[in-house]
Amino acid sequence: MESAKDDAAQAADDVTARATAEALRVSLKGNDTADEEGIRSVKAIQQAADDLLGDPEITGIEDGDGDGLDDDGKVQVTQDGSDVCVSLPETGEDTTVTDGPC
Repeated sequence: MESAKDDAAQAADDVTARATAEALRVSLKGNDTADEEGIRSVKAIQQAADDLLGDPEITGIEDGDGDGLDDDGKVQVTQDGSDVCVSLPETGEDTTVTDGPC
């Protein structure tokens, strides 16, 4: 019985993390900064992350070359112990969300 409860709790956490990642993706698609600078814009990603409900951990936003764009287009959303990866293309807005860490 305890295992079933744990499985249900983990499934709920996975769904919450996935919904948060999808909200990040949708927010980026409607973000004016992303429209102007590209969907990998660090500023746009941070704006979209700031708008998320709850207290998710957003990691993987890196701009090592200083061009204002995320280097690899992989942004990880961690919420309630579950990880989801948002992949952002170099051009266009064809983002994907996959379960698990980036």
